Amino acid sequence: MKKKLLTIALASLCASAGNGLFAQTATPAVTPNTSTAAVKEVPPAATVAEPKKQEKKEEKLYITGRIQARVMSGQHDTFWSTGNSDYNIADFNFRRLRLGAVYQLDKHWSMIVDMRLENAINRPYVTTKTSNCGGTTCVTSVSLNDNRGMLQEANIAYRHDFLGLAVSLGLVRMPFNREYFTTSANLINIERAMATGGVHQWDNGLRADIYPLGEILGDKYKYYLGLYGMVSTGHGGAGDGGFGRRYDMQQTQGGSSVPVSPMFTGRIEFNPFGGLTKDGKETAWREGDEIFQRDLKVSFGAGFLGINETKGGEKISTEYTPRSTSIQLTSASGTNSCAALAAGQSCSLFAQTYDFTATYLGIYGNGSFQYYGGPAGQNMTGYTFTLGYNIPVYGNAYLMPVIRYDFMKGNFAAPRSSGLSSDPANQFNMVWVGVNLFHSHHNLKLQLFYNLMANNYKGYDTAGNALGGYAQNLVIFQAQMNFKTGTGI
Repeated sequence: MKKKLLTIALASLCASAGNGLFAQTATPAVTPNTSTAAVKEVPPAATVAEPKKQEKKEEKLYITGRIQARVMSGQHDTFWSTGNSDYNIADFNFRRLRLGAVYQLDKHWSMIVDMRLENAINRPYVTTKTSNCGGTTCVTSVSLNDNRGMLQEANIAYRHDFLGLAVSLGLVRMPFNREYFTTSANLINIERAMATGGVHQWDNGLRADIYPLGEILGDKYKYYLGLYGMVSTGHGGAGDGGFGRRYDMQQTQGGSSVPVSPMFTGRIEFNPFGGLTKDGKETAWREGDEIFQRDLKVSFGAGFLGINETKGGEKISTEYTPRSTSIQLTSASGTNSCAALAAGQSCSLFAQTYDFTATYLGIYGNGSFQYYGGPAGQNMTGYTFTLGYNIPVYGNAYLMPVIRYDFMKGNFAAPRSSGLSSDPANQFNMVWVGVNLFHSHHNLKLQLFYNLMANNYKGYDTAGNALGGYAQNLVIFQAQMNFKTGTGI
């Protein structure tokens, strides 16, 4: 009996041990309770709030600046000599000093303010006027010399994808000739052509730009054609004469009013191989940047300008001016070629220009023709042609030799003698020879140029005889740096 009971106990013990062993091996398959509890803690998918998408912020602010510092020397009829002999001084000066800001509110609205700080160098000084008072000299007035304005550009712009529309209101660059339509930072020749100065570069007004082919033929053709138009006061920008505060068209520095009409300006550019390539994308044509493109790029342009009554005439650039005289390129009401107009005849100005730029594998060509008609235009004609070759040196550095021929003629000495543009004494011939060294495109640029001025112009003597030409050859070295830096706000 005892033996039987012992056998039953041993069997029960073995069965219990067996069940425990099987339970251990099956544990992983039968432990869903914890996962079930976790699922119950998660709310239904429909009640889970999706994370809010971050909107792309388009607000941006950029700061820009430019310095063009020069060393110059010239023959005795230039301002860069003592007037006694040739190349006897080295003159250190600033050609341009710029500082500005560009603010972008969103994809449509932006504004720009750019200061012409080289005008801030002009220190004020006193001028006096005298007259004969019964055999003695009397001072009739004493005044602080007028200074040029410090504002280069200031406008509010609106852009829209339709037609690539851009509308600018304020002090805006005038869309007329090619060299004035581009920034001075991108000039290939160290100075613009002589006839370019026949009209001001900036004016207070409203300008509209469109690129219609993008809407008609597709985005691929957007920058093949650009149309630009502007209506303005015709007075010149604030940096040209200090005009435009509170009122502009009727303003003079003397306080009197002269009735004038608005100026209308227009330009068309056709780029048969499209715009320029930047960061893998096609962008609008920006004169001066095309020389760094290796593929074929060509741009043809034409511009027109008209005003029924001019307010202020333009003089030739200082770099082209003989030290003993000044040359008036276009006239203002009641002066020069407009002085002898019949009653009721307007001092009108109508101008036209045709130009091109082409580049391929570093070979560069540029040419322009300009004509200024009407009584204020003085029958002025100018044309120029430029050749260059942009050679990659190392990294971001390029070396570009340049040669330019520049010609201008006009009725500058009228009405004395013939005073006509066909008179050799009223004609200017100039040859520029130089070299540009670029680093990071135009951000750092060193330029060394020699100007051979083969001019016959020297006006007329009291008998109406043409005088001999000036000795005006000039050497210029210029160092330029630009910057544009900023970020999203």
